[in-house]
Amino acid sequence: MSAPQSFPSASLAYVIQVGALTPVAAAPVLFSVEAANLGNVISYGAGIFTLSAGHTYRCVANINACTFSGATGLATFSWRDLTGAALFGVLGVQGTPTSAAHVAQSGPATGIITVTQDTTIQLEAITLTAFTSLSNSSATVEVVG
Repeated sequence: MSAPQSFPSASLAYVIQVGALTPVAAAPVLFSVEAANLGNVISYGAGIFTLSAGHTYRCVANINACTFSGATGLATFSWRDLTGAALFGVLGVQGTPTSAAHVAQSGPATGIITVTQDTTIQLEAITLTAFTSLSNSSATVEVVG
């Protein structure tokens, strides 16, 4: 029987968006508050998460409310490995409902990444069509292996 893998039992960064935000395509989503940071293997600043080498991380972004200017609105979000220059995970997709406010909600953008060197990642907007703002959103990056 092999020894358990060594990593901090509680290593995560949790960031939230307070108020409205207007993301730019292919740029980091700038969460306004780092609400929690446990352990010492993940750091966050200016929209960028820095992950320490030798771990596997689960990344979850809850895109809770997008506002659109019309009924054709669409917004997609994904995680990007900046060090490896590649998108990873499953897109979070927001589409416009047929309501006067054009406010949409959808599932999270999620991803798993294993890094062998210190790596930077970001959540970014991929598609923004008839998009006005993003609000009440959050992201968690945590060590899972």
